[in-house]
Amino acid sequence: MNNNDSNDEMADDQLAQLPAERLAQMLREKRKSEGNYRTQLREAEAERDRLSEAVSGYQRASFDEFARGRKVLDSAVEDVAEKVNVAELLGDDGQLDEERAGEALESLRSSKPHFFEAASTRSSADFTGSTSGQGEESASWGDILST
Repeated sequence: MNNNDSNDEMADDQLAQLPAERLAQMLREKRKSEGNYRTQLREAEAERDRLSEAVSGYQRASFDEFARGRKVLDSAVEDVAEKVNVAELLGDDGQLDEERAGEALESLRSSKPHFFEAASTRSSADFTGSTSGQGEESASWGDILST
């Protein structure tokens, strides 16, 4: 057992018997030790915050990529991420839960369809009147104007 350990284990009545200089020295050592722990704590908290921001960035990038795959316009990806809480779309492992994310995007599609690519029901070949020779019918002007 070193000297500091024995100081920590002294009873109050034993401390009262020590000279004032020794008590002052013990107090300085204790404050220095506590200061070191506070510094380590601040450094650990700062590192935790940096790592948390990095992980959040990766999770957001994963969601952005998923959203683009679900036909979210590139110009609207940031707006979509602001409308949904990405943290709520994560699984227990911290990875994007694609089922939850898909549900969130479908819900958003009904209220904000302008964030998504327009769904086309006809191909451009249908409107140009060209045929590929595979028995496809081309649209007439009447079909186009009535839709």
